[in-house]
Amino acid sequence: MLPPLAGLALGTPTAVGNDDDDDSDVEHEYERLDQRAHRKFPTLMPAPETLKLTDLPHPLVGIIVEQAAKAARPAGPMDSEESKDSVLSMCTWMKSFCRAAKVQGLPCDDDWFRLALGAFSDFVPEKNAMPMGSRFRTWRDLFGRLCDTLNDKYNSFPHDQLSMNFIRRYGGTVPFWHWNWWSSTSQRDLDRAIRALFEAYPSKSLADMQEEVRTLYHSPYLHVVVSGIPDRFCRGSSWDALLIMLLMRGANPHGWEHWNDLDVQLYAAIVRGMTLQLPWEEGGEERIRELLRDGANPSYNGSTMLAARFPAPPTPPGARAYPPVLQLGVYSTNVHLLNALLDAGANVSEREDVIGLFRALKWATQRPGWWSNERFPVDRATTERLLVDVLRPALLTLRGISREHARNVLDQAYETVCSENYDISPNWLCEAWYAMMQWAEENGFDEAAYESSSEED
Repeated sequence: MLPPLAGLALGTPTAVGNDDDDDSDVEHEYERLDQRAHRKFPTLMPAPETLKLTDLPHPLVGIIVEQAAKAARPAGPMDSEESKDSVLSMCTWMKSFCRAAKVQGLPCDDDWFRLALGAFSDFVPEKNAMPMGSRFRTWRDLFGRLCDTLNDKYNSFPHDQLSMNFIRRYGGTVPFWHWNWWSSTSQRDLDRAIRALFEAYPSKSLADMQEEVRTLYHSPYLHVVVSGIPDRFCRGSSWDALLIMLLMRGANPHGWEHWNDLDVQLYAAIVRGMTLQLPWEEGGEERIRELLRDGANPSYNGSTMLAARFPAPPTPPGARAYPPVLQLGVYSTNVHLLNALLDAGANVSEREDVIGLFRALKWATQRPGWWSNERFPVDRATTERLLVDVLRPALLTLRGISREHARNVLDQAYETVCSENYDISPNWLCEAWYAMMQWAEENGFDEAAYESSSEED
């Protein structure tokens, strides 16, 4: 009888390509007691009656693999250790399952490994989805490479620096299991991932990489036999596996240009509103909402505006020439714009952008226009959304001297509102910054963590 999938314990994760038989108890933890007794004492204990895989209709065996993959899907975030462990369990399960099938005289069907890919996310590729030019000749090859990559003894890519390049360009803060995107993943995120994958390979141009993808779909892979190197070492790399998974998920190798164009248009629309070229009430705000609905990034950092030859927007002295969109929204003092960006998920993550937004809020706090602008007063709810919902989580990521800078900004803003301009500032504005002071103390912004001179400014 096959073991219940939900209670299956599979032992030490092992690369799926290894077919060595191991008679240890670790490899047989799924056994019932009568099965183990017969294995250890075959002459004393009769063999228990079992239902063999060969007794089942072939499609039903595939369903068993499919259900096992679903049971192994990670319950936590894709970058969690639990995610890694849950997927590795499927790698070992497939090894044990194929061994059991082999013992019972049933060849391990390659399509089972396609179904097993469902353990990595809720995506299972179609049978004919593998590009004809793929270096992976079978689903087993692809599944095995992904399993190998998850094992600690393997790097995510052939060179660790390549892995770090990808993570940095994609925007991740910690290593993650980078094919584990769910069906709810946006097209933009998939396109951003494949762009980061291309850029992680500095030895090849973007145009060359895009051409290789075109060839991947239109030309069969030409396998070259290398003398002295076993064929199993000539299969695709981890980088190839990630590329294939992204392409099968629908990532567009040319998609980044489309999304970047939307971001540039969003930035330009905000500047036109600020400079009255397209006033907010005459279609400026609606244009921004339209771009956000189309997929423009509300957290765009302005990094490609100079390359687009767009004039720098009006900013206070000392501010970056092309500040991020959310910071630009603060400079506009337009409450409707700010809430549209926040509703679309605007946030900050890079250290420079976090400090920049905090300083922009200090600048706005010191201006009466921040809280008494006749047409667009920035109210308490919007101010607290920026301080509490956006900045607090971002400030917690700061380390070293950056924490000291954030604390200085906070002290100056609090002093301005609650002491120097106490008579003209609304009470809620002082209360908002006072709450930030208390939060900073509770979270160690006064401690010596920021005093290290070895940290970057």
